[in-house]
Amino acid sequence: MSDTPEEINESDRGRVLKRGHGFPVDHIALAVPDTEGGVRYVEQLTGVKPTLTKSDPKDFYWSAALGIGEDSFLEVIGPNPDHKGVHPFKSFMAGLKEPAVMFWYIATDGFDAFVRRVELAGETLSNIVTVDPETSANDSDYTRAGIGKRFETQRPNVIEWRKRSVEQSTDIQCRMTGFSLSHPKPDALNGLFEALSIDAVVKKGPSRIGLTLQRPKGEVTLANAGVKSGLVTLLSAILRRPFG
Repeated sequence: MSDTPEEINESDRGRVLKRGHGFPVDHIALAVPDTEGGVRYVEQLTGVKPTLTKSDPKDFYWSAALGIGEDSFLEVIGPNPDHKGVHPFKSFMAGLKEPAVMFWYIATDGFDAFVRRVELAGETLSNIVTVDPETSANDSDYTRAGIGKRFETQRPNVIEWRKRSVEQSTDIQCRMTGFSLSHPKPDALNGLFEALSIDAVVKKGPSRIGLTLQRPKGEVTLANAGVKSGLVTLLSAILRRPFG
């Protein structure tokens, strides 16, 4: 007889953590064609400057972080100019005409236990990556993965932090106050959210993602169409800009 979600021991870890702003969003990414330009864009938009991480030539991306809660951040992510290899998402970001909210992460308190919960929900994890201080340019320590086999903006990724790249601050000048997802066929995503106890709802409508920030000069909303990747999308990104 196969296990059911009810048979998971409640003492197990692997829970989805709700962050201090009230949403299950650990971090959410704003993809940009140029990271330093993206930092300037976010500073102009919010009045608060994101903190750049150290660039690691092994990584296809380069990020900056803006705290949007005591335990959550907006990640400004763009192609890493020091990375010389080919990567489809690097090519995709390099071809962006304007910044776009692209993906988001939930956090768990136990990655291995979360894997089991995902399996019981009939899903699988993909692109599992573990980073530790010995291999990280930013002294990070975490394990992350995508939920499902295909990238889709509304579908969350998952991370277990053991040590964050950027220290969190209690002085949050730009706080997340809203989070929205919509999809033409939301039922499967909402079923997954329910099975994994992710406290979010995907509304029926055009494919979109959005977040609202309370900044020093008032609220601002970042919202745009979602992205769903397939072989054609990734190949076309590489062919357009093979080296980012």
